[in-house]
Parts: sequence; structure tokens; C-alpha cells
Amino acid sequence: MNEISESKINKAVTKSRNLKNRFRSFISRKKYDDDAADRRTALVTMVGSDWAQPKKYKKDTYNRMVLDFPDLRGSITSSCNAAIGDYSIKTADKTDDENSKENIALIKKYEEWLGNPISNFNRTLRQIFYSLEMRDVVFLELSPAKKPGEVPWMYVINPTHIEAKYNALRTQITHFEYKHPDVKDTDGNIKVLKLSTDKIVYTTMDSLDGDNDPCPLLESLIGDANLVAAAQAYARNLFTAGGLGRMAFILKDPAKDEFEALKIDIENRRGSSMAIRGDVKIDKLSMSLSDLEYDKVIQRFVEKIMTLLSTPPIIMSKPDSTFKDTGKQEMNAFASKIRAKQRTINNVIDQGMIRLKGDEAKKLRFVLDQWVDPVTQAQIFEIMTRIGAKVVNEIRAELNLPPVDWGKEPYNFNFPPQRERLEKEKMKQEGAKAEGKQEGDTGNDAKADNLQKSIRIAEEDLMNMIDKWMKQDKALERIMNGRKTADGEEE
Repeated sequence: MNEISESKINKAVTKSRNLKNRFRSFISRKKYDDDAADRRTALVTMVGSDWAQPKKYKKDTYNRMVLDFPDLRGSITSSCNAAIGDYSIKTADKTDDENSKENIALIKKYEEWLGNPISNFNRTLRQIFYSLEMRDVVFLELSPAKKPGEVPWMYVINPTHIEAKYNALRTQITHFEYKHPDVKDTDGNIKVLKLSTDKIVYTTMDSLDGDNDPCPLLESLIGDANLVAAAQAYARNLFTAGGLGRMAFILKDPAKDEFEALKIDIENRRGSSMAIRGDVKIDKLSMSLSDLEYDKVIQRFVEKIMTLLSTPPIIMSKPDSTFKDTGKQEMNAFASKIRAKQRTINNVIDQGMIRLKGDEAKKLRFVLDQWVDPVTQAQIFEIMTRIGAKVVNEIRAELNLPPVDWGKEPYNFNFPPQRERLEKEKMKQEGAKAEGKQEGDTGNDAKADNLQKSIRIAEEDLMNMIDKWMKQDKALERIMNGRKTADGEEE
């Protein structure tokens, strides 16, 4: 029985070797048909033999994904810019008077601590957001002051280097294990550091299974990211190879030297024009980008990014010709996502302050300024001024604009300060025009009087001249009549 089994195994091995040899003969230009007259050699080449292979993404390669896809990075960065802006320190008890001397001094103390430029608190806030957005988890290490003069601070730990450890029922975290590939013991092994729960602030947002384990949104993009990476690598290789993909050159009865020369020429020219003499058949083994609907693949991937991360096209600066216009519902979804992230970040900072500063910090709470889109913000400003909750200068201060003289009093929408000023200017201009018109009329009357006076003088002069001419005519007539009489008497 054992001999029969060994015999079968040997036959199977021999058959497998024969199949491998036949396959190698096929691709290495040896004959693969018993009929020598029909002997052919198939040379399959991928134009440009060093084509790049697409990257493979998995659970711990989110950073690589974000860096490789500009649309994904733009979506996350835009969301971070919306969430992380100005902040304020307020009293935890809303009924407590924030304007009391004690609270003012306490709030100023914490604002100076967090606002220390050396600590770069804004960077810490952005790291917290990126950790939540990309990995749905935050590990915030607390470093208390150990010596006089030291400042206690909070540091964000890379989630790939730390892990939360639970009790048997997974109902409570017992400790944390920190493993960094660059931190090793004397034997060269990665050193494991055990951290107590009071040293780390740990939180997740989208734990779907109830075990308090993170559930990153980017994990839902891994399959599509691998597809798009393959599509981009294929497109990049096609452009590099002059637009030619995989080609099969089938030669009938080639000479060895001819085949070797053609093979070297094909592999070196990488898609350049060629002149081939002889009986050669060329088959195209790859599809064009239009046949593969490359543009649609990329567009669908971007749409999935916007859907998963609730990022409207206008936030990602996408043209309307490619993507639909941003609607109010999309902006509301984006604002809801940002507010949820801000609430989580506020809670993380509150825990850090309480653990580092003690009971004193329990009187305060950290608040990131709520993000709203510009249109909604303008509507809010209008409502606040209309009901008298804020004056114009307070709103201008929030927009980093200088105050105006008429912005100190409550705004009257029925007769706003601008309208009052315009009315006054209009009245002033109309008064000036009226005065100018009156002065102009007086001047015109004087000119008319002078003209009439001149006309009268001219008429008088003309009449005097006419009288003088008439008198001269009468005298001349008398003289002429006297001559006639004298001449007649002489006759």
C-alpha cells in the first residue's frame, strides 16, 4: 500500500515537472507543437518591463493612503481647519458669574497656560483631530510638572504604537502598552512600556461593536483605495510607455538571432515606433483608459470620500461642472460632523486639564468655537443684532474688523445708522444745490438787467443818431430847394 502511494506521488511529481517544462518552453521560444511546419514562438511583453506595481493598503496604512490621494487629504485637512479655530475657557457652572474677579483671574491663568507659544497648543488640537478623523481614537499622554518651573503638558501618541488592555470581561481598561520600533532593550528587542490609566486620556467616537474599540472611517475606503491605486499605476505606466500596454508579438518560424534581436529591441524601446520584417502577428492584451472608464473610477472614489467624511464639494473646492452644487443638507451634515468632533475634543482637553491641574480645573471647561458656514453665520449675526443681543461693533470684533462710530448702540433695522447718515448727506447735498441754484438765479437776474440796460442805451444812441440824420436831411432838403428857386429866377 505504501509502495503504491509512493508510486502515485512520483508520477504526480513527474507530471507536474513536465507541465512546468512545457510552460517554460512555450514562453522561452521553444516549440510547443509537434508539427514543425506550424511551429511558432509567442513573445509577450509589457512595454516597459519595469512597470510600477500598485500599492496595497491595509488597516495600519492610513497615513500612506492620505498622502497618496490628494482628495482624501484635502477633505481631512479642510475638516480640521473648520473644527480647529479659536477657543475659550468658560466656567463649568453656567450659573456662575464669569465676570467675577476670582473667575476672571482663573480663566486668565488657564488661557496663559494653554496659549504659551512654546507649547504650540494649536498643533496639539490638530493632532487630536487627525487621530480621531483617521483612526477614530485618541491617546493623550499627560506629563505633569516634576520640578519647579516645569510646565505640565499633553502629548498625542501615535495609535499604532500604543494599545489599551482590558480586564477579562472587557469592561474596564487596566493599563496601556506602548511599543515603538525605535525603543529597544539591551538585547535589541522592541521594549514594551506599561502605562497606567491615569497617565493616558483615551477615547473613541464610532465604536460599533460596543467593546470600545476604534472603528476608523478610512477602513471603509481600503478596498476602493486599492482599486484606484491600481488604476493610477496602470495609467501612469501607459503614459510612461507612450500609450502602449501589454502586447503579444507572435512570429512564425523565427530564426534564433532574429528573435533575440526583436526581443531586445522591444524591451529597450518601450513603445517607440518599430519596423518589423517578416511574418509577425501583433495582438493587444490590455485595454485603453477609456475602455476601463478610468475617469469614472476616480470620480466615484472622490464621491465616496465626500460621502464617508461628510465633506461637501465646496469645502473640497471641487468645480460644479464635475460635481453637483452644494446644498443646504450637505452643509448641515458637514456642520454636524464638525460639532461632534469638537465636542469630543473639548471632552479630551477637559479630562487632561483636570488630571494635570486637579480640582481647580473642575471649575472650568474648554470650548472650541462652533463652526458654521458663512451664509448661516451671516444670518445668525443679523438675528443677534435684530433682537438686540449684540451691537455691530461686537460682531465686527468677532470678524477682526475695526469698530465704527455708529456701531456702539443697538441696531435699528427700521432706520439703521447707515440710512440716517445717508439721509443727512442727501439733505445736505440738496440744500447745497438749492443755495447754489438761488445764487445762480441772482446772478442771472443781474446779467439780464445789465443786458437790458445796455440795450436801452444802445436804443437811445440809435434814436439820437436817427434824429441827427433826419435833421441833416431836412437841412439838405432846404438848401436844395433854395438852389432850385435861384436857378429859376436867373432863368
